[in-house]
Amino acid sequence: MKITMSRKERDLLAAIRAVEARQITQEQAAQQPGITVRNVCRGLARYREEGDGGLNLPTARNAL
Repeated sequence: MKITMSRKERDLLAAIRAVEARQITQEQAAQQPGITVRNVCRGLARYREEGDGGLNLPTARNAL
């Protein structure tokens, strides 16, 4: 199954992967433009449960 992600979602995924690999902290990830600590915490939980697709934000584009 192909996952379509926006630029914001790809940026968040890259930050989440870096946190998961312990390359940066959640706070450091949140310093990137457009990413908050809340985004990182919630995204990390979804990433651990569902993988890359868990970060795909629900939009009309993705509902089809």
